[in-house]
Amino acid sequence: MKPGKALLTAQYGMLLALALVLSYAESQVPAFFAVPGMKLGLTNLVVLTALYMRGWKSALAVNALRIVLASVLFGNGLSLAYSLAGGLLSCLVMILMKASGRFRIVTVSAAGGVCHNIGQILTAMLLLDTDAILWYLPVLWFSGLAAGLAIGILGGELVKRLARIGGFIPAHVGNPAVIGAYEAMRRCGKKRRGRSDRGAAARRDARRANDENYVNHEAAIRDSGGYIEDQLAYGDMTYGRTTVAKTGCEIIAVFNVLTYLTRRTEDVSAGVPSLPALIAAFEEDGMAAGGHFGTAPSALADYLEKAGFAVSMTTTVPDFDRAAADCGAMLLTFYNDRSDIRQEIHTVAVTREPDGLTAHNVTGDGRRITGVPSVSALLGRLGGGRAEGISLICVGGSRQDRDNSV
Repeated sequence: MKPGKALLTAQYGMLLALALVLSYAESQVPAFFAVPGMKLGLTNLVVLTALYMRGWKSALAVNALRIVLASVLFGNGLSLAYSLAGGLLSCLVMILMKASGRFRIVTVSAAGGVCHNIGQILTAMLLLDTDAILWYLPVLWFSGLAAGLAIGILGGELVKRLARIGGFIPAHVGNPAVIGAYEAMRRCGKKRRGRSDRGAAARRDARRANDENYVNHEAAIRDSGGYIEDQLAYGDMTYGRTTVAKTGCEIIAVFNVLTYLTRRTEDVSAGVPSLPALIAAFEEDGMAAGGHFGTAPSALADYLEKAGFAVSMTTTVPDFDRAAADCGAMLLTFYNDRSDIRQEIHTVAVTREPDGLTAHNVTGDGRRITGVPSVSALLGRLGGGRAEGISLICVGGSRQDRDNSV
């Protein structure tokens, strides 16, 4: 599952709110040395953090919104013009310097501080139609440099600490505890649904809509050999309080495993439950936090075992290759980034093909990874090499086939 819009909106909201608070605080600080325009540059701390933690688009969006809202709330039309010129020039310079990969965060911040003041001076010269204010430039250049260096040091430390927070769970919380947390959310949700039928009609309507929308995806499934490889295209199908496009990777992984095991690629509906049927099944038992956290891995194992397949599950990453040695199909759950929990958790179906292992629905846009010799090698290629395994569910033939072979 990828970071959803709700999570990103919450993060942007917090960054923007903090930027506005700092803008107000800065507006209450008297100008140093009676030089107009000299400021502490506190809001640049938020822009810098957004740039290094969320990327250039986030930094640009937060900066632009902060400038407009702060001017409306605490300023006027002239302050908007000055802030737009200085703030956007500063932000663009920092974006370009970071993208080059040649500069440290302190240098990037210092350049941003200087360019902010340069942008404001140029705007003042244009609006006032005079170059008499150029004497301000050396003073503002120095103040921008000093403030930028200070903000850069503080911002660098803040980014490091936030990164450590993001990596705390993958580094310090064991995989069994993570699976246990998912199981607790699964049981809690199942208990709440069992106490009330108020949502029964809504669930029936959602199931009907999923059935209707699923028809639009069947051609793509056939073209992919019976597999679902394009999760991001399933925004029209709901899962709990969210959509399959956002948090339906576990359900898609089960669908793909069943497709592999039945070996009926010409008619995927034969022997394989439809995706809407799987969604309904896991909404009844397996959904975590209304679907916002996807599906509990243990629920996937339980479903497949009830369907008659031989299932084994391990959360010990060094045992993944051994467990997969005699397994044709697997469900691999992993952190997208072992150092940043905000990149969330993903689950893929892994099938054994003549050229090695194939991972399906890796990025949700139709791509798969093929010809991989082992699960450990596959983890090395997932998430740009930053993935970390959580659990591996091995799915063999039916229990009846296994019993007959003994």
